[in-house]
Amino acid sequence: MPGQLINTTLVAIPGKKFGGAEKLAYELRKSCPPILGRIEKEKIILDPRTVLPEQDRILIESIKTILSY
Repeated sequence: MPGQLINTTLVAIPGKKFGGAEKLAYELRKSCPPILGRIEKEKIILDPRTVLPEQDRILIESIKTILSY
C-alpha cells in the first residue's frame, strides 16, 4: 500500500553494549528463526508489526538469548 502509513511501535537495542550494531545485527540474523532489523545511530531497530502473536514468545526468547552473550 504505497503512501499509506501503518502505526507501529519500534524496539531499539543499543549495539554499542554488544560489540557494535553490525555485530549484534549479525547475531540476530543468524538466530533461528532469523531476526531482521535495521541499524540507525548504532542501534538495532526492530519493527514487530509483522510478527504474529503466536510468534511473540519465540522472538522474545531468541533476543534474550542473544543479548545474554
